[in-house]
Amino acid sequence: MAVVNTGHFSFIEHTADIGLEIKADSEKELFQKALEGFTALICRSGEIRNNRTFAINVSAKDKGALLVEWFNECIYLFEIHGFIPDRIKTISISRLHDGSVAIQARVVGDTYDPERHVLNMEVKAATYHNLDVDLSHPPFTARIFFDL
Repeated sequence: MAVVNTGHFSFIEHTADIGLEIKADSEKELFQKALEGFTALICRSGEIRNNRTFAINVSAKDKGALLVEWFNECIYLFEIHGFIPDRIKTISISRLHDGSVAIQARVVGDTYDPERHVLNMEVKAATYHNLDVDLSHPPFTARIFFDL
């Protein structure tokens, strides 16, 4: 795979895995850039028509784990519904009473169509291997690896 660096995300090659590094000015933007990186990872080309919307509601013990859950929900939506995400329409990140964190988002995108989209690779899961999320100050950064 060619190295892609948009300034907001870049791919990291790793044996049997691939990583994604993300940079953003806010926590919400970090999830948007993560979504863009995921879409670039699975779909090499094709117009995304933004004709479908899905809700993503996940929670986790901390924001690093929340990012893993976010990606795994995106993988699920692609595998089960053929949904290629494009952008976040609405997003809310909150701390729950038990100390965990949650994200509620509405994501718009398209249904995979082999006539219009060229798939890049099959992503099985986001992992905790070498997970690194730094939300201490902007630019916020994250590094995550995926099983292929």
